[in-house]
Amino acid sequence: PLGAVVLATALAHLGRQVLLFTDIPTHRAVEIGLELRGVQPDGRAVADRIPSDGRVLTKTLPGPSHPWFAYLENEWTRAVADYRIRHAVAIECPGPSRFDGRFY
Repeated sequence: PLGAVVLATALAHLGRQVLLFTDIPTHRAVEIGLELRGVQPDGRAVADRIPSDGRVLTKTLPGPSHPWFAYLENEWTRAVADYRIRHAVAIECPGPSRFDGRFY
């Protein structure tokens, strides 16, 4: 989560619109990290647009019980269209894989 906070903060300070997806366990930590770095997190979408005033829109990814491919097919595809996502950066959290419990 710290890497995501640092990158989102830098982009927001450069005037970029930032939509930050995070998992359920780290969502609040990411919001606190943004606040400590002087960026206002905003978990609400206004007219389906990412804030352009230095705030970072945060969204929570589905938990392990939610079918991942259904999420990608429906919610992610809709988010890309609604928020006009042009770039996506994935920053992995350390820990075991939820699929096989191994570390990679």
